[in-house]
Order: sequence, then C-alpha cells, then structure tokens
Amino acid sequence: MKHKRGQTKKSNNNTRGGGKGRGDGDRPEKRIILPKLSEFPKPEKKGFREIEIVPTKKEILAPPPEDIPINRIDKPYESIEEYLKTHYKLLREDCLRPLREGIRLLRTQPEEKNLNLRIYERIDLVRISFTSMGIVHRISFITKHCERVHWTTSKRLLPGTLVVFSRDNFETMKFGTVVNRPIELLEKKKSFDLQIDVLFQHDDIEFEWSEGYIMVEATSSYFEAYRHVLTVLQELDPETLPFKEHIIDLNKKIDTPDYLQKRAQSVYKFENDKMEEWPTTEKISPDLHSSQYEALKRMLTCRLALIQGPPGTGKTYVGLKAVKILLENMIPGPIVIACQTNHALDQFLEGIQEFEKKIIRLGSRSKSDKIKSCTLFNVKKDCNSSSDTPSIRNPDINRHFKQKEKIEDEMIKLCEEIGNPFLKLKFIEEKKYLSDEQISSLKQDDWFTSSSSINDDDGERDYIKEWLEQSIVTATSKQNDIDFQVSQLILHDSGNRMDEDDEFDEEEIQDVEADYHGNDDNQFMKSVKFVNLRSEKCIRMDTFIRDETIDDYCSVEDLWDIPQEIRVAMHNRWRRKNLEEICNKLKKLCKDYFDLSAKIKTERIREDLYILKSAHVVGMTTTAAAKYHKLLMNLKPKIMIIEEAAETLEAHIVTALTPATEHLILIGDHQQLRPNISVHELAKSHNLNVSLFERLIKSLPYCQLTEQRRMRPEIRKLLTPIYNDTLTDHEDVKKYPDVPGFYDNLFFFDHQEEETHVEETMSKFNYFEAMMCVKFANYLVKGGMNVKHITILSMYSGQRKKIWQLLKEDSRKTPKLQQIRVSSVDGFQGEENDIILLSLVRSSEQRRSGIGFLGISNRVCVALSRARHGLYIFGNASQLRNSKSELWNKVLNILEGDGLCEQTIDIYCRKHSKKEEGPKGMVLISVADFTYIPPEGGCMRQCGEVMDCGHVCPNICHIYSHDEITCRESCIRKLPCGHKCNKPCIEACGNCEEMIIICPPCGHSKEIPCHATDKYICTERCSKQLKCGHQVRDQINNYVL
Repeated sequence: MKHKRGQTKKSNNNTRGGGKGRGDGDRPEKRIILPKLSEFPKPEKKGFREIEIVPTKKEILAPPPEDIPINRIDKPYESIEEYLKTHYKLLREDCLRPLREGIRLLRTQPEEKNLNLRIYERIDLVRISFTSMGIVHRISFITKHCERVHWTTSKRLLPGTLVVFSRDNFETMKFGTVVNRPIELLEKKKSFDLQIDVLFQHDDIEFEWSEGYIMVEATSSYFEAYRHVLTVLQELDPETLPFKEHIIDLNKKIDTPDYLQKRAQSVYKFENDKMEEWPTTEKISPDLHSSQYEALKRMLTCRLALIQGPPGTGKTYVGLKAVKILLENMIPGPIVIACQTNHALDQFLEGIQEFEKKIIRLGSRSKSDKIKSCTLFNVKKDCNSSSDTPSIRNPDINRHFKQKEKIEDEMIKLCEEIGNPFLKLKFIEEKKYLSDEQISSLKQDDWFTSSSSINDDDGERDYIKEWLEQSIVTATSKQNDIDFQVSQLILHDSGNRMDEDDEFDEEEIQDVEADYHGNDDNQFMKSVKFVNLRSEKCIRMDTFIRDETIDDYCSVEDLWDIPQEIRVAMHNRWRRKNLEEICNKLKKLCKDYFDLSAKIKTERIREDLYILKSAHVVGMTTTAAAKYHKLLMNLKPKIMIIEEAAETLEAHIVTALTPATEHLILIGDHQQLRPNISVHELAKSHNLNVSLFERLIKSLPYCQLTEQRRMRPEIRKLLTPIYNDTLTDHEDVKKYPDVPGFYDNLFFFDHQEEETHVEETMSKFNYFEAMMCVKFANYLVKGGMNVKHITILSMYSGQRKKIWQLLKEDSRKTPKLQQIRVSSVDGFQGEENDIILLSLVRSSEQRRSGIGFLGISNRVCVALSRARHGLYIFGNASQLRNSKSELWNKVLNILEGDGLCEQTIDIYCRKHSKKEEGPKGMVLISVADFTYIPPEGGCMRQCGEVMDCGHVCPNICHIYSHDEITCRESCIRKLPCGHKCNKPCIEACGNCEEMIIICPPCGHSKEIPCHATDKYICTERCSKQLKCGHQVRDQINNYVL
C-alpha cells in the first residue's frame, strides 16, 4: 500500500519556523537571556502520593473504597500530611466514582438505563498525529443507538475527558484523554464514522486494534478539572506550604505580610506614615462605605484576609481598590488574580485595566475585547512579530525538534507497515514461515495467475496478494457493509433520535475547550504531521478458524490447494507476529517522543516566565493556577487575590499557592454558591463542597460588607433569613423606577400545576411556569422593555431548555425574544439584571415529592438576589412549606406578610390607566394563567386610537408605536391634487394614478394619469392650416401644459 502522509507541513507549535529553524529572516538579532527554572523539592512518593491519577482496572472493578476521609470544617487538622491526603482522596473519589459505578452497571445490567455513562461503539484507529503534546491517536466511533448529537453545544467528549476502552466487558481496559474533537468530523449527515483525537496512557498505546471495542465516558465528572490539582497535591512540599498555621492549625492571630515588615520606608502612600494612624475614608476614597473601609484595611494589612461580600455589596469594587493601592506602592513582583470563572476574571481584569496596563492573562479564552490582547498567547505573538522588541525564542528547543523529527520519520515507516494489510513474500521467507517447496508452488503460474498477476508498489510481482486475492476487499466496500448494519440498527431502534440531554451553551463549550488548550490558543492540532493506520484495502475473514486446523494445513506443499479462508487465517497468524514486533518498536519510540515533548514544554515555560516577569498583574482561573503551577512556582508572586473564593474547592486554592506567597486575599460569600462537585454523597457526608473560605471564616477573623447597592429594598428584604439584619440599603436603590406594567415590583405567583420529569435524565421542567415566564417576557418587551434588561432563571436544565424552546417559537412574531438570556441560577452567579423571572419548577401532588435544588439555601440566596428593579417568582408555595425548608418558610412569610404571594398577579394597562388618580384610575388585569397575559403589552381592549394614516388601529391595546403596525385598509388620505390615494395603507401614496381627460390649447383631448399633467406634451398631428392655406405637416404639437 502506498502511504499517504497527508499534511507534512509542521505546525507553529512543533517547528516554530515552518521547518526552517527558528530564525526571523532580515530581522536584526536581539538576544535575550531567558530565566532558568528553579528546582523545588518534592516529597517522597509514598502513601497517597503513590496513587496514580488515572485509575487502574483493579480500581474500576473494585467496590467503593471504605476509607474515604472527611473534610474537617470545625477543628484543626492533625498534620499537613493528613490535610493533603484528605483532599487528594476526596477529590479523586469525586472524579472517579461516576465512572466506576457506570462501568459496574454496564457489566452487570447492560440493558438498564445508565445515567453515569455515555457509550460509543465500533471503535477503530484511523491515524496517529505528531503533536506538541505527544503522539495523538485519531479514533472513529458511532454513538450508541446512533443517537444524533448537536456536537457544537454538547458536553460529550470535551477535550480533557477521560475515556475508557474495552472489548471484553471491561475485564481489560485502556485509558485515554480526549484532546480534540474536530466539529467537521462530528457534524456529519451520517453518524457512522465520527472521529475524535485521543491521548492514551503510555502503557495503553496501541497501533493496531482488533474489532469489538467500545468506549465510555462519565456523564458528570470532567477529568481535566481534577487532573492538575491532584498532581500538585501529590507534589506539594509540606515544609514550604504557606499559611499552614492558619489553614491547618486555624491560628486566629494573623500578622502583616512579611514584605511589609521588611520595608524601611512608609508602608503605604498615605498622608500618615504609621500604620497605627490609618487614614480616614475621605483620604482613601470618599465613596467607601464604613464596612468597605474596614475590609480594605484588612486586605492591605493582614497576610491572610477574608472578605465576605453578600450580594450587591461591592466586593469586586473593594478588591479593585486594594489592587490599585498595592500597585501604587510598588509591591515587589506581579500580583496574581485568580477567579473561579472566565467571566469573573475578565470583569476583574477590565477593572484593573482602568489604572494598570501591564496585565497578562493566562489561558486563551477571553470574551472581553479589552482583555483579549493581554492573553499570554497574544502577548508572545506580538513580541515575536514586532521589530521593536527582541524575539522571545528559546534556542534550546531547536535541538529537541530535530530529535523529534528523526523519531517521526522512523515511526512513519513502521506505521506504513501496519497500514499495509499484506505481508511481503521476502519477509515470510526470512522468517521461514514457508518451506522452499511451498514458496515454489506459490510462484508457479497456472492459466489464471499468469494472466492476472498483481504487482506491488515497487512494480514487483506480489505473490501473496495473488494468493489472497479472493478475500481482498476495499475499505469502501467494508464501510458500506458497516453502514448497512448500522442503518438496520437504526430501523430496529425506531430511528436515530436526537440526544439533547447534555447540551450546554455554545460559549460554555468554547470556554471548556479553550481552558484545556490554555495558552496555545488551540493551535496544537493544526497542520501537524500524521500517518494513516487505515488501509485502502483489507482482507475479509468471515469464518473463525481453529489453530489446530491452521496447523494441519501448514504442511501442505502446494499452497494453491489450501482453501481461501485457511489462507487468510495463515497469513493473519504471520502478520500478528510481525505487528507485535513493530508495535514494540513503536512504543519505545513513542516514549522517547513523549519525553522530548515534555522537555520542549519545560523550555517553553522559560519563554512564558520571561514575559510574565514584565507584568504587574497576572490573571488566571483557579483551575489554570494548578495547570500552570510550575510556571507560578518560578514566577514567585508575593501577593495572590482569589475572587469567588467561596465557590472554589479548597484544593484548587491550596494548589495555587507557592512557597513565595506572603499575602493571600480571599474574597467571596459562603452564603451564595458553594463549590460544584460530581458526587452528592461526598458533599453531604464528607464536606467536600465546603470551601477553604467557608472553613476559615468559621474560626478566623474576617470582614463582612454590609451595604448593598443592587436591589430595591423590598427584594433585599427576602435575604433577611440568610444575613439576618446585617444588610442595609444605599440611598440609590430606594429611587429605582417601578417595573412598567406591573402593579408590584416583587411577586410570588403561587400555582399547583404539575412538574414533568425529563426522560433519561434527573432534570425536570414545568410547562405552565415556562409559559408564564415566556408570556411575561413578551409582555415586557412589547411594553418597550429592552431585552437585555430581562433574564429568565431556573435551577433545572430541563426547564431552561423548555423556556428557550418556547421563546424560539414566540420569536417568529417577536424576533427580539430570542435575545433574552435564559440561564441556570449557577450560571448567573456574580451577575445581575433589571428584571428577573425566576421559575422554581417543583410542583407535584405526590406526598413524598421533595423540592430538590430548591432546598439548597446557597442556590436560593443567589436566585433571590440577582434582580435590581423587579423580581417575579413562579412556584408552588404549599410544596415549599411542606418541604420543611426553614429558609423558604421565612421567605414566604415575608412575601405573604406584604401581600406579595397570591394565585393571581396584577398587571395594569399603561395606556388606559391614570396612575395619578390612584387605584381608581388603574385598569388592572388579574392574571391567573398565561392566557390572561396581554399579548401586545397593554390590555385586552381594542386599541381604538386613530393612526397617522387616518384609520382606527385594529389591534388590541399596545404600548409600542403605531409605526410598527401594518394597516391593511385602503388609504383615505387626499393627495396634493385633491384626489384620494386609494392604495393599500401599507404602500406609500406616491404619485396620483387617477385617470383624467385634459384639453390642451391645441384642441386635442387625452386621458392620462393625474401625476403626468405637468409634463404632458400632445403628440397628435396638428390640424391647423398655415396662412398659405396648406396643412401643417408636423406630427408633434408644441403645446405643453
């Protein structure tokens, strides 16, 4: 088989110079000295440090471990070792349990619904690629039951997902990580040959697979989110862990940062030089609230500062103030800012950008146009393309690239042998698989073979192919057989249904993919070398042949007397021995290739470190902090600020710390969202979802911000059961305008309509609530509300999808509705909007029906605190009360006490109401269900107003302008000439088309359109006589009207 290498151009990540070295042409040489990386001590590999991050077959098949530790949240840990082991084991169990339980169910009850796994079948190796990460395998597969998947919005097989392969019901397993899912190879009309790229564990790398493999992934745990944190937990040196007296021992005495104690000059640039005489609020910032002032003081003077910021209290604002003061005082080294989400990170960095330009953001995914240019990828690209700055090129990388290229060439030659399904006769002779007599018989021509000889790629006669010719099939015909079998499966399963159970927002998917690829901007798979493992031809073998039968035929002298199926079996036996030798060589080369890739990665860290040392602020997500731990260790930042600290797992924060960190500021609110984990039982019984922030705030001193500037007072009042009476309102929130068209700015709409369980998932939806949210959203938009000021929230993904579907349907009449954001409560943490429509979903007549996510007070806190001007809640109040939720009972007491919880909600017509006359002048509509909601934003009366065209508006009452209404009556306006228009109102009047008869002075008459009279020229032959008595011959009369 002639090998097709495909693209041999090397990617920027592999050659950094298109295969011609790393020079810059005519660019003048400006040498830079890259920093050397420090070596940090690592503890001995024993205990939990011996456990591999990726599970073993033994672990997957074993029962759940019984020694799962519990996170201590009320008392100190006995030792650092116990602390690190606890968080390592808890985090690893959270990562692996869904996979372990899913595989157990698949092995024992394969026909049962498996909510823990997604299953893929007909796995095949397609090619290998030579990438910056190492050797990557492209595999093909089909989804189980050939489900169709919206891959652009699906969280299936995201880069960073751990996948497990098996062909013997998981008695043996291979493990790999998805590194790339090319959408163009997944979004196919036929779902029979989908393809992704996988990085296998070294011991599991294969280059030739037999049939029968399946592939599975866990539905709830995302391996990449755990891998780097687990690795760093194992490598952390207990002796150099900063803040251990507080983190481990819960020591309440917190000193000033070491770098402040060592400074000889004034501590900060305030009018007073002594820290005891801290400047007043007016001297720092007059708009600071007293609680913000105290928080700022703690942030600047305590080496470990805990700042609790309830909703709308300005915790980000205070954080920015602290960063500004720290930068103005030239604190040594860059300040590291870490946030739980990309959105929060961009927001924080945008705020810093107002007073500091030397910012670099790790990771390539930023939605902010202001921050995109600050990503490490773009900064490095700009440096290397600019003639004004020295090129950041590490010359040590070239040597490693040349070594990699040699390995690539060797591997390509070996893979060509794997791709060729036919052995060479020369190889069979060398291995002495056949006797001399058998080889002679093979070469002996008969009347058939002499006329139909087959040559190999070198032009020599291929006797083996001739001998096997009847069993040779093309890959296309084999694929056609597979396609037919799959199509029959689809028919058997009543069609390949669309799988919508695991959809994300497309931008969320892009976030995850970008976080995985990090600073490479997803370039590593572009234009890489690859070699195909699929052959254009293959040998068909439809019958199983026993080894004893093959042995019996091995002594037959005339090979042409051997039956075709035995020939194939004999050839395949020889080929398997050959493949074993080739694969062993490839595995050795593969290990060398991975080692070189790791060395190149280390050398690139030196380049990145050189750039980061020039920054004053370095931003990253908390997940990225563990991923780039080696880079951070060498950067040695003294100050680290963690935003959204209460949402971040404790292990993520601890692994972000370095021995050089002297000042740690944690900003968050443990009353809002807790860290998100995969296994609920680990939260309930092992406290895994308790953050470092929440654990420390129970024992250590902290500051709470107390003045909120987001919600109108009546909405803030709902948070009283959570924050007691600590929150106060800024004067500005008392001046908010009323929500147009609603009688109340806050309301709980109580109903008894049943919820619905989403098939094959744990999610739920409530059609009635979804319709109420959509129709009220339409009412607001038709009433003139900007769609960007409305958000619909729900705690259930099923409800979110249902609302989005209904909005899409209604957007046919009102296109703007599609722009309304529909979000989960978790996804809207840290954000706010003028109007929030909140769907609680849970409503069931069954006595044992609980309230699910609604029972989690942290989520309720977030849901109730997102609205600025108006909050409208849809739910079953009696079910909330019966659930014995103390929080909901208190919230409902507040609402009912103010008359804001009823089974009807009052809205009013803004057109027909006279608010100045009080309640008597209001035209109220009591809405009992969505059919009562006026579809045009007014009320149910006819509009009755005269439009500019003169007709009475035919629509029901509306708020928007008549310019948006299409009048279908005949136009009744008079034109300047005095005639009526008579055209349909939807058309412009234009010229008068009324036909009139005109009589110019020449005496002729003509019927013409009215608008043509000004320019009419008579074209009749002139009937006058000249003085001489002759007739005028001119055809055109010169008379013009």
